[in-house]
Amino acid sequence: MSEIIQLSIEHLYMVMLSVFIATIIGIPIAILIYKKNFFVDSIISFVSLLQSVPSLAIFAILVPVIGIGVKLALIALVIYAILPIFINTIQGFKSINPEYYEIIDVLKISKKKAFFKVELPLALPIIISGIRLTTIYSISIATIATLVGAGGLGDLIYLGLQQQNILITIKGVIPLLIMTILVNYIFHKIELKVLPADQKWMRKLDIR
Repeated sequence: MSEIIQLSIEHLYMVMLSVFIATIIGIPIAILIYKKNFFVDSIISFVSLLQSVPSLAIFAILVPVIGIGVKLALIALVIYAILPIFINTIQGFKSINPEYYEIIDVLKISKKKAFFKVELPLALPIIISGIRLTTIYSISIATIATLVGAGGLGDLIYLGLQQQNILITIKGVIPLLIMTILVNYIFHKIELKVLPADQKWMRKLDIR
C-alpha cells in the first residue's frame, strides 16, 4: 500500500506541476496573441496540428537533449499541456458575444476594466474547461514517464504488463481512475462556480 501511495504522489506531482507551468505560460501567450489579433486562426490551426503528434514521440525527441528522469517527464508534459490550454483560452475569448463589446463602447469602459470585469469572466469557463481536460489527459500520459525513469503509477502498470500479472496492473490503474474522477469533479465544480448567471440557468435547464 505504501508503494502505491508513493507512486500516486509522484504521479500527481508530475501532472499538477506540469499543468500549472503550462497554464501560467499558455494563458498569457494566448491572450496576447488574441488581443493583438496576430494571425489567430492560423496559429490555432498550427497548434492543433502539433497536438496530433503522439505524446510518446515528444518523450523520444527530448531524450537525446535532456536525458532521462523526472526533468524530461515534466518538460514533455508541459509541452503537451500548453497546446490545449492555449487553444481553449483563445476559443474562450472568441466565444464572447459581440454585443458585450458594443455595450463596452457605449459605456466607454477602459480596456483594462473591460478585460478584467467583462472579457475574462466570460471566457473563464472555457479556459477552466481546457485546464480540466488537459489535467485529465496528463494523468493518462504521465504513465509513459516510467519509460524514462521518472516513476509514477506507470511503474506498476508496465511492470504488470511485463509480468502478465493483472493484479499488479490493476494496482496502478485504480489510483489513476480515482485521480481522474476527483480531478474531473473538482474542476467541474469550479467551472460551474465561474459561469455567468445566464449560462448557469442554461446549464440547469440543459439548454446548452
